[in-house]
Amino acid sequence: MYTLMAASVNGVLAYGLPLGIGLAESTATMVTVAWLAVIALVVVRILRVGTVVAEDGITRQGFLVRRHHLWSDVHEFELTDRKVVNTAYGIQVGSRYVVTVSIGPQRRRRILVFLDERAFAGLDRFQHELNAVAALWEQRRQASQ
Repeated sequence: MYTLMAASVNGVLAYGLPLGIGLAESTATMVTVAWLAVIALVVVRILRVGTVVAEDGITRQGFLVRRHHLWSDVHEFELTDRKVVNTAYGIQVGSRYVVTVSIGPQRRRRILVFLDERAFAGLDRFQHELNAVAALWEQRRQASQ
């Protein structure tokens, strides 16, 4: 929601600002189109950030990079309860629960972005999905040993 509001404000500014500093209308239009293309690209990239859990492993999609981790590379799941919910203007902007995994031989901790209670219809549904992910991980890990 914040992303879409920021894109709208930027769209208005992208056209008004070049005209306001005295650029010709055709130049202002080109600047506006280029700026809106950049904003659209940023919005699309932001909306794609997240975590996908599949039969063969976990895919973490960041802003620029997509990383796929096989179940055999995942060593540990951890659910952290931060005991606080961050809100801004009545909208929950931070998750109370954060899911992390240890990945690879160095066992680096990685956050599973958007695998939290905000992505599901209630805490019970989140717990159910998290238990299903942990069970799938355990099943795949035992099968690979």
